[in-house]
Amino acid sequence: PDDELPIIWFNSIKPNQPARFAYHLLLCFGKFNNELELLGTGNLKEAFRKSGLLQGTNDMDSCSRLLRRYITEQLIYVPGSTNQFDRNCVLAANNLQSIIVDNTIPVDGIPPVLYTSMVKKIDDDTDKEIRANREALVNVLYDKYSNIDSIAGLPTKAQLMNATLFNSYEHQLQIVQSSTQSDASYAEQKRANDTIEAAITHYKMGMNTHVQNVLLAGAPGCGKTFCMDLAALRSVASGLNAMSAAMMCERSLENGGRHLAKWSKLSTRDANSSPFRAAEMALARLYRRPKEFLFL
Repeated sequence: PDDELPIIWFNSIKPNQPARFAYHLLLCFGKFNNELELLGTGNLKEAFRKSGLLQGTNDMDSCSRLLRRYITEQLIYVPGSTNQFDRNCVLAANNLQSIIVDNTIPVDGIPPVLYTSMVKKIDDDTDKEIRANREALVNVLYDKYSNIDSIAGLPTKAQLMNATLFNSYEHQLQIVQSSTQSDASYAEQKRANDTIEAAITHYKMGMNTHVQNVLLAGAPGCGKTFCMDLAALRSVASGLNAMSAAMMCERSLENGGRHLAKWSKLSTRDANSSPFRAAEMALARLYRRPKEFLFL
């Protein structure tokens, strides 16, 4: 019976947390059998449609109906001043319009690439850290791919080391189908690399929207590492600061990076803590190492 169903409760979910706010609305107002059915659609807009919260073809009307329902059923009961209520209304409207109409997740604050440009003047230690990391990554990637025919238009080491956002070389990089590679394999590989290239281009644009992560999955030997290495080459050639990390130390070094714990400052001492507490402790350790914090 309905009165025996569990009650979903989040602590202070407000519109200033766009992703959690959207998930909160889906769980509270949507109709679905399980979360896999709800969130397995590919993006938040389709999740809203799947849950029955988007009706008809006019997304703005659906957005307005959902906003009105949120205000009348939830927001009016949230403690706060009139100004806070007004801010929450505006934030909720902007978030819903971004998710439902524009099909993007709004990001609060300065875009990362713009922030990087603003803090270009960094101290010598941080500059050396960035330079050393790029050199290690470039050396490993160049040793792997400088003498094979799978990549065309590979920039020189000097070009990769000196690439900037305003002097980039990523347009030269192209994958080439090998003589032993099937057409289906090449098409799948090219589709993966096109997706990665689009994500890097989106990140470089510095827009105030969420840049989706790219996950590559497949059997051993199907080319995941090749696609990852090409993504690193493209990022460095674009003038971005790229790094490689892995769960295994030897694998990290092979890829020109460092162990994941070395970068993130996650510690085995936090294994029994909640993920949020472990993240807080890792950030606290990073704050004590400004050189690494500024690089990340």
